[in-house]
Amino acid sequence: MGGIHMDMRDVGRKLQKIRKRQGLTQEQLAEKTDLSATYIGMIERGLRVPSLDTFILILDELGVTADEGLYDTLKNGYQTRMA
Repeated sequence: MGGIHMDMRDVGRKLQKIRKRQGLTQEQLAEKTDLSATYIGMIERGLRVPSLDTFILILDELGVTADEGLYDTLKNGYQTRMA
């Protein structure tokens, strides 16, 4: 049975793209989320995987939904079986 595979570098690049589109620096996003700029940078480079709570906090501060934050990052999806 297939699962979902996500490359965290793709997720990080997506977050970085959204952040930059909004004209925010890593430091500004870090201040808004009460995280360190170093940690934000590590997430954006795919070196750290944030907890779900942290991921949602970042998305909320960027004003985007999880769908927008994850769009184009899934390598394959679930296959559903019709009953």
